[in-house]
Amino acid sequence: MTGFEIFVKYCETRDWDLMDEVMHEDYMCIDELAVLNKEKMNQRSIDDKTRGFELIDGK
Repeated sequence: MTGFEIFVKYCETRDWDLMDEVMHEDYMCIDELAVLNKEKMNQRSIDDKTRGFELIDGK
């Protein structure tokens, strides 16, 4: 499974353990408004799930 496929699966399932296994400890996520490390990305995952975020056609 490629990194992209893992990320899409994570967005669909919110299975953080899947991401945690493949992410490097120094992982950085850069988006339009923030730079997130692995810990902050995990918190964002929790927040997204709480808000009801859904990935629509991740391709």
